[in-house]
Amino acid sequence: MSNRGLLRGIPTAPDDFAIVFVIDGGAATITTGNKGGDLPVPRDVDVVEWEVAGDQAGAIVVDIWRSRKGEPLATAAASSICLGDKPTILASGTLASREVAWSLARGDKVRYNVDSVTSIRRVTVVLTCRPR
Repeated sequence: MSNRGLLRGIPTAPDDFAIVFVIDGGAATITTGNKGGDLPVPRDVDVVEWEVAGDQAGAIVVDIWRSRKGEPLATAAASSICLGDKPTILASGTLASREVAWSLARGDKVRYNVDSVTSIRRVTVVLTCRPR
């Protein structure tokens, strides 16, 4: 786990930026499944860290799927960029982070899928990106 990170207000490097996605279940616990996003990546980047913050104690696992520029939008876990290191809050947690080494290309789109969840009604997923 890292002790840096954008959610804690500490930038990691001068050119780093964040891709931020919020999943909100309203007054109920978030449901599993595809939450969309389909956010285009603005430039070639290395994702150097993920962070997740829940609104209350609970657990959640979020997978991140990639669609390459010009390809249909990702619809299955086979498109995962997480390499076995999915953004995860463990039981009774509210905040977690981990350093990673993922690459995204300009024009790729990222989609978020909730694999499992307990108790959390709103979660923010932050990908700290470093331009290549």
